[in-house]
Amino acid sequence: MSDDMNPLHCILCGFAQGGTTLLSQFVRQHPRIDGRFEIGFLLAESPGKFARLQTKYHQQIVRHWGISEDDLREICDAPTFQEAYQELLERSDLLDKSVRIYDKMPRYMAHLPEVMERCSVPAVVVVRDPRAIFWSKSKYEHRGRPTVDRFTKAYLGDGRKCRRAVQRFGERILVVQHEELCTQPQREGRRIFEHLRLEWQPHYARLEDRPVHVAKDKLRLGLSTDVTVEYRENLAEAVQRELLAGTAEFSEWHWTPPQLRGRSAKSRPQLPAAYTPPSWRTTAALRAARRGTTWLLRNTRRALMLAWRLGTGQFRRAANLMFDLDFVLITHQRSGSHLLMDLLDSHPEVKMYGEVVRSGTEPKRVAGKKTGAIVHYKQWERARKKVDLSATQVVHLKRDPTEVATSVVRNKIDSRTRGDRHQANYRAGDERPYHGEVDPDEVESWRAKVDRLQREFTEFLSDHDVYTVTYEELTGGVEITEAPARVIRPLLKFLGIEYESSLQTVLLKVAPPKSNES
Repeated sequence: MSDDMNPLHCILCGFAQGGTTLLSQFVRQHPRIDGRFEIGFLLAESPGKFARLQTKYHQQIVRHWGISEDDLREICDAPTFQEAYQELLERSDLLDKSVRIYDKMPRYMAHLPEVMERCSVPAVVVVRDPRAIFWSKSKYEHRGRPTVDRFTKAYLGDGRKCRRAVQRFGERILVVQHEELCTQPQREGRRIFEHLRLEWQPHYARLEDRPVHVAKDKLRLGLSTDVTVEYRENLAEAVQRELLAGTAEFSEWHWTPPQLRGRSAKSRPQLPAAYTPPSWRTTAALRAARRGTTWLLRNTRRALMLAWRLGTGQFRRAANLMFDLDFVLITHQRSGSHLLMDLLDSHPEVKMYGEVVRSGTEPKRVAGKKTGAIVHYKQWERARKKVDLSATQVVHLKRDPTEVATSVVRNKIDSRTRGDRHQANYRAGDERPYHGEVDPDEVESWRAKVDRLQREFTEFLSDHDVYTVTYEELTGGVEITEAPARVIRPLLKFLGIEYESSLQTVLLKVAPPKSNES
């Protein structure tokens, strides 16, 4: 695919909080160029490897480009980056599919030599005075205020990568000063468009031709001189000097307002020390306090329950609590324990109490009902302090170790991808988990662990009153909402319960696939 046919027109990058959003809005004023938020395909060696990068990039693409997670997985199956960008353009919510797109990703600057090798398009790098970036980062307290040492180290690292890329790729990279773009939008805008081989129109500098994807107040502030010198009124003079000294290697990026150029430091007005960065210990303490406050606000009910349990000493009692159970369900995680628990709990003569280790209150006996709970292999040592196995029946639920391993790895991917929307057990009709691509080595590691635990517990339980049932027998290789009688009848007989009618579940579990999956 030639450059003229390449859907990617350019890449835009720079320091975080360095003005990449403003730069992207400049570029998309041209009617033949469009884009959304960040993409980041070129952070990986291939589209397929991008699928295994941190999931925050996946979430940004899905949210801002109007595609689904299935679309993104198919896009990452493309053999080349050009085809991946073409697929993204065609599947996105952009109305005009004939435009070319830009890939704006601040993090590209830290990997610029490698990124330029993976594409053939020009790049624009926006740089900014370190004092302005430091103050911009300091304003976002929820992210944690930076320290001067850590900030200068990161600034120098990104700057050196940029310099190395410029020396190697020369004319393909244009470096733009953020402050000059704000104060001289006509001049800098023309430079950018000439570098990208686009025709410049003076009215583009007003950023009014195309709808923007950020707050207009932010762009209006970005095109004023106020934002370029805001740090002078908020950072202590000593902090400013320390930042300039620490980044002296890139002194050409230190920007002074025109009205102050040529004046000595002593003749410049002295600024108040409104903000001095705290030590790392203070920063860590404040960050921990913010996390705790955020958790309390988001989990009010859980916080009140936690306070009540602490106040009433429930945690101390739970540590020494003995459970009077009729039977326990022993298995490995991701083996169908909650499915079988839900099926048994639907019987009028059975009461299930979840996992023994996670329960902080003693199960209450219900007249005429058998009581049971779940114990996972890894919880065995703690659970045996709460359950007297010598007087308890044991149901051993087993599942093919390879399928357990695959389910564990997929569950970890789903948890990272979907965050709060992730559910280990999901109900019929709800959104299915995103399983993505699993790592065969990680699956094999889990398979060996599960196989060892199953063999150890099979041998260990041989002297107990045990009934063994397999997940494959329970599900029959299909999604079930009802327990098969041929499997559940002997199980209930073992527990001394009469089988009266079919047992139902509201949990929807996907049985092991018939075909081999990677």
